[in-house]
Amino acid sequence: MDFCPGYMFYLWYLLILKQFGREAAAVVRVEQAEQLDRLGGGFGQQLEDLISIIEQATQHAVGNPTTVPGRPEIQLPPEYFVALRMLTTTVDSPYYVHWPEFESTGRLPDLQGNDFTLTECLCHCRDHATHHFSTALASMTVDARALSEWINTKFAEFGTVRP
Repeated sequence: MDFCPGYMFYLWYLLILKQFGREAAAVVRVEQAEQLDRLGGGFGQQLEDLISIIEQATQHAVGNPTTVPGRPEIQLPPEYFVALRMLTTTVDSPYYVHWPEFESTGRLPDLQGNDFTLTECLCHCRDHATHHFSTALASMTVDARALSEWINTKFAEFGTVRP
């Protein structure tokens, strides 16, 4: 699975989380992974792996605010750290880095400005996806009792208890 569709699903997941809560978002995430697994090829697990990478990068950005080198007034958005992970963790990327090695040396290859270019693309994606997804979510009406029943049903299907 490519990073970009995974990133878009992550944005959708965050909006579901914000509007309907943790339980509904968890069900949507598990359901999406199961639907992808039905296609074969381990796509559901790939989606979960991508989301894990995106969450790690985002958490790093939030916990370690970073500014543009030479421009301390400009803080790098979380998408910058997602872009770094996209460029450096994909095995066939010309910028691939073995992360344990990076964590010990702190050195990245020369990304030739592609880190900033990809950051701009991800921010553009975030802005447009958030706008369109928010519009779709705004048109949804959900009965709290029906949502709770749906969540219970889904967790029963998964063979787990509600988080």
